[in-house]
Amino acid sequence: IFLYKSEIFNICNIEIVGNNQISQEAVSELSQIRLENNIFLINTTKAENRISENPYIKNVKITRMLPDKIKIEITEKQKSYMLQIDEEIAYVDKNGDVLEISQTRLDNLILLQGYSTSKEEIQPGKILNEKDLQRLDDLQQILKSSEKIQIKEQITSINIQDKNDYILNLPAYKKIVYIGDTSNLATKMLRTKDILDKTMENEGKIFVNGEFNKGFDPYFREEANS
Repeated sequence: IFLYKSEIFNICNIEIVGNNQISQEAVSELSQIRLENNIFLINTTKAENRISENPYIKNVKITRMLPDKIKIEITEKQKSYMLQIDEEIAYVDKNGDVLEISQTRLDNLILLQGYSTSKEEIQPGKILNEKDLQRLDDLQQILKSSEKIQIKEQITSINIQDKNDYILNLPAYKKIVYIGDTSNLATKMLRTKDILDKTMENEGKIFVNGEFNKGFDPYFREEANS
């Protein structure tokens, strides 16, 4: 009775840490934890579940810090890719979770083209379809390899329509790169870098999407200036 009735255990402070995408006010409102509530009458599991309803929440942990403080620790999902939906942008994380639909486009994220998930399915809190999720697994490999040759930051969009021929757009180099599938990625990226270095001033397409074990030799096709 003392624990439930004493004002010593009334909540005086709610500390929220780890949130960047979600405001502290939004987290607090979702938790439904109020100041002056008794700390022992808070159902932390239900509060965690309510907070987890936000699409940006990856993990949440609520801790009672006696006598009068609640700590809410947030781990958020991060925006990794953009999808163009009519005039709007959908942000998804690396696992294909849809985080937000926005009018704003972020220049530091890669735009995914050729996705197969329908517009009706692309809603905050939902996930891309299985076909697109398989493409995202491939993209992680491609982007990891592109980072090793220091071109990842120059990739503005990737066409994922054909899993056997991913297409990278590098406007800073004035190039489009046909990567093919995820086989021989290290070799493909090295050959891509070699061609980029040799054709720095030329606009065109790089093809590294053939079968190396059958004698395919990567090549560059210059685009005629319009």
